[in-house]
Amino acid sequence: MKKLASLIAASAMFAGSAIASPMYMDLSSLITPSGAWGSQTAAFDRFNLNTFSPVSTYFSETGVVQTGDLVTDSASGIVTNLSGAGTLMDSAGYGLDWNLQLSWELSGVAVVSTDANNNTIYQGIFNSGNVIFTINELSGAVPTGNSWDVLNLSVFGSGFINNGVGIQINSEISSVAQGVFFTTYNNRDFFDYFTSGDFFLAIGQADISNLNNAPVCSQNQNADGFFECSRTTTVGTASIFTQVPEPTSVAILGAGLLGMGFAARRRRNKAA
Repeated sequence: MKKLASLIAASAMFAGSAIASPMYMDLSSLITPSGAWGSQTAAFDRFNLNTFSPVSTYFSETGVVQTGDLVTDSASGIVTNLSGAGTLMDSAGYGLDWNLQLSWELSGVAVVSTDANNNTIYQGIFNSGNVIFTINELSGAVPTGNSWDVLNLSVFGSGFINNGVGIQINSEISSVAQGVFFTTYNNRDFFDYFTSGDFFLAIGQADISNLNNAPVCSQNQNADGFFECSRTTTVGTASIFTQVPEPTSVAILGAGLLGMGFAARRRRNKAA
């Protein structure tokens, strides 16, 4: 419990307000958008997603999920729009010629508590994981089968927001495609910042419902002695934006994510 309390306290340090940093994307190295919009998006400050349903799997020693149990979370979602870019023409044909997909695997620990109505709710703290941004080529909004992983994020912490009914997930870039993401400050490629060793903070914030959706546990323990308990939650909306770490820093990387997803590596068996 002491370790969990320290983790929650450390994660909460990053769950304050963040300043979005404008960016734009250039698709010319990947696809040639049709229509009159060209290959570059207008400047935008965040990626927005609509409703999606992450699946969480908890690992319980007792068959009842408790605070401190480890949990893994996986999900994927499609970015619905680029906030600030405005029209399809400004967005280089987003939704018609291409879209962005997010996929993630996250790790953390469960936090079980009660709400104002004395209902048991299940939340979590993320301490590790990965988020992947993939560009999918479309033809008239229909996938062509061509896709490219363009941005990978490494999650390092999370915290509760909006009185506990939302979550903020914090991450940093672990890889980025060259010639795709640019800061509006000086048109510098994120790839150049990354290869120069600069640190970029990516923030994901989401509201969560179905927090009292109790995990359903298996009747038998797995080979490692854990009952596996699973459930889904609902993320109604999510925004992913970037933050300049210092006033003199210019740049960023986009995307942190989302959702309710606790995630976790399995706890080591103390007897091992």
